[in-house]
Amino acid sequence: SLLALVALVGLVLAIKETAKADPAPVVIAAAVLATVAGGWAFARRQRRLTYPLLDFAIFRNRAFLAGVLAAGFALFAISGIQLVTTQRFQLVEGFTP
Repeated sequence: SLLALVALVGLVLAIKETAKADPAPVVIAAAVLATVAGGWAFARRQRRLTYPLLDFAIFRNRAFLAGVLAAGFALFAISGIQLVTTQRFQLVEGFTP
């Protein structure tokens, strides 16, 4: 959906702008606003559709929600370990990419 795309692009832009040496607060604020507005519009539209792309009712099931959160945490942890390991090999041990 185009609304989800707006939300995700705004989120990525906000993160990338924040990581710059000299971030522009106006760009960050606009990106966060686009993320919130796009996410809100996406969720609102999905709740009103007969056949939604993402049915939010499924997240009321505690077992499903716990599984999704556990998978997200595991993905975050594994990605972090991979990043730290590769940075150590390259910067400390002197290996090439």
